Amino acid sequence: MHCQFLVISPLLIFGREDTYQFNIIKPFKAGSTNHYLRYEGSPKTSYQIPEGVTGEEVRNTSKNHIIYKFCAERKENLLSLENHFEANTHRKSDVIIDSRDEDSSYKECSEKINSQLVGITLLSMSAISKNRLPPCTTKMLIRDISYRRAKAYGAYKIYSHQASAKIILEWDEFIPLHELLDQKDPLMTKKRQGQLTHLVYIAGFLKLATEIPDKKGYKISPALGNPPENEIYEFLDKFKRHRTFITFDLLRLF
Repeated sequence: MHCQFLVISPLLIFGREDTYQFNIIKPFKAGSTNHYLRYEGSPKTSYQIPEGVTGEEVRNTSKNHIIYKFCAERKENLLSLENHFEANTHRKSDVIIDSRDEDSSYKECSEKINSQLVGITLLSMSAISKNRLPPCTTKMLIRDISYRRAKAYGAYKIYSHQASAKIILEWDEFIPLHELLDQKDPLMTKKRQGQLTHLVYIAGFLKLATEIPDKKGYKISPALGNPPENEIYEFLDKFKRHRTFITFDLLRLF
């Protein structure tokens, strides 16, 4: 049996009415490049569930988010979901920021950083948080790390992507988790081995944020700028007792 998840979230928080992000999460295999796909668009076109595909809705999600699990004996039958979004929405890149995601403040911040580029530019998160490089904010720099434009090192580097980049961030102070999140509330929360793990959006990407007991820290998985392996798929797959079987053939996506 082959399965994959569809995570649907509104983008109203970013001022985009009637626009949604659609995330397809597939099991990861070594060498996979399309196991996490992100699309953006309007859910006006219904999805025709093909013969041989079954669906379940994952419950216990926060308001306005919907998560489905689709399964089929033949892997090829699941391609219809991906084909639906390729035909009706816009596929988002993992390494290039969409122009629609670049507001005027972010563009001004990028221009200011670019004007300082001499070889490799070094910035510190503490300077950004203290507004020493306006209008740059912590979230803007987190977005640069997530799209691999910047890399970070320092005491908190385990939260960042270490790919080569022209901007180096000295992650020299602790940043509370809520300051990184796109939305205040997680999509869902699960307690595993005494730890709370939240499914969240950071810079437009689905991440797992696990609180570290007896500490004020947390772990983000996968690291900023890294595509997921199997962690998000396995997290969603363990919500077996919170599902409702879908028996209809035509699915309104929202």
